[in-house]
Amino acid sequence: MKDIYWCPPDDKLEIPEYLLNGGILEALSSYTLESFRELLKELERFNESVTSKKKRKQICERQIPFVVDIKMMIMGCHFFIHQKKQLKYWDDWIDIPWVKNPYRCVLEYRSREDLKINHHLAHLEDSYTLLSIKEVQNFQKTFKRFFKPMDLSLWIKMLDHWKEALERNQDITDVMGPPPYKVYDAILKLFEASYLAINWADYSYLPPNNHLWQHYLGSPCEGYQASNPFENIILIFNTMGYYEIQETIKMMYSNSKKEDTFLIQNITNFRFTLKWLLQTGWVLLQTDYYPANWLNPDILNYINCPFSIEELRIWKPIYLSATESENLNLTLSILYHNIDIREFIYEVEDRLIQSIVDKQAIETTDSDLNTETTLLKILDVITLLATDFCKSKIKEGLNCKEL
Repeated sequence: MKDIYWCPPDDKLEIPEYLLNGGILEALSSYTLESFRELLKELERFNESVTSKKKRKQICERQIPFVVDIKMMIMGCHFFIHQKKQLKYWDDWIDIPWVKNPYRCVLEYRSREDLKINHHLAHLEDSYTLLSIKEVQNFQKTFKRFFKPMDLSLWIKMLDHWKEALERNQDITDVMGPPPYKVYDAILKLFEASYLAINWADYSYLPPNNHLWQHYLGSPCEGYQASNPFENIILIFNTMGYYEIQETIKMMYSNSKKEDTFLIQNITNFRFTLKWLLQTGWVLLQTDYYPANWLNPDILNYINCPFSIEELRIWKPIYLSATESENLNLTLSILYHNIDIREFIYEVEDRLIQSIVDKQAIETTDSDLNTETTLLKILDVITLLATDFCKSKIKEGLNCKEL
């Protein structure tokens, strides 16, 4: 433990592991969130009511190494924040500021399940319960807050007292610090933050909308940045430009049968284009906060421009009114209101396949026309966002790929 303070790594990529080797990794190696929670609950309830000597002895034998690990975890968290500051280490995932999602669904148009799927802990795969929004965004905040009521020396003194009491098969008496229930809650929250820190160092730190892509939509994204919905705009215009997508949508809902060789040859590409279009529009409405760099065009290596560079400067949306164009999150909120995105995607894909397979023209109902209008409006919204990013790229002389 002493030596590690004097041997920081030269390679910046090794710093996360170095910070965790101050005690966090070793302390947490034997526990899951559930097992730690159960042992802490047992420790909290251990008092004179346990009259059986055999049972008291068994509990003490379990709790002594547990208390030692709690002490090691606390020392490790202190090491983490102290050494990170000493090294002046800054990380893209945990040190970047977060901002409100400017395209978040307007409150009155949110679905019944919105609160559940957009809960700040929903994207985490383990059963976290105590971390706040800001603590999930940056687990270091939990580390720092932990030492405000009691400093490291007081925590060590209290835990040494607990260990001595357990070794004598006696009750734990809290003689210092805040009330016992606050002590246990603070320890459990610190464990949750430490568990999250291990995921961060292991490159398995999940983006805030990971569960929406992977579990809700069935479209897992490779990596943290890939979950950024603006990254997915790149995919939408990867093989087709704005006018090609627009005309194909209109053809799908046309009353007249017209064989489209281009569409027949590219049906798979267009199927994915439609899917990405609908998914991206929906994901933009989810999640209360984004990492600030998700809204920065500089993070994108390139953008597939929906038009030629010349037309980019003069294009205006065809299917959106001026009011709709000025308030995109309200427009998207209305467009996706009362829509089950998964069923809607299947419905649109089914229409696409029918338009290719059926020999005769498909009858177009009022419902079909409404779907067509919705698709064209969503296309205009996404195109507006893409053109804004493209203009920023061009202005800065960066890479913007024309279609």
